[in-house]
Amino acid sequence: MIVLSVAQVPEPPLTIEKDKVLASTRTYYQPYFKKMEEKAASLGLRTRFVVRVGHPAEEIVDMAKEERVDAIVMGHVGGPAMQRWLVGSVAKRVLSYAHCTVIIVR
Repeated sequence: MIVLSVAQVPEPPLTIEKDKVLASTRTYYQPYFKKMEEKAASLGLRTRFVVRVGHPAEEIVDMAKEERVDAIVMGHVGGPAMQRWLVGSVAKRVLSYAHCTVIIVR
């Protein structure tokens, strides 16, 4: 199982910004990844945790192709109208371009 987190940088992206965002995001997610890894190990699952920087839908679809995954499972969180539109936009793009099954969990 691969757990992917994608961080976005402001447009237009600069290499320095990408590096800083990547480092900051890895630091932020480290405690969460550790808890997930422990839970997965207790269930006998092998996991790999990856952090990428870019547009979330593109990074999800690209990684799914690169890793030849069978399914993508992603969350959908309701919120203010703009947030719902943005999250929905990512989910819609992944659904449209992924080569495999996509499961969206609310």
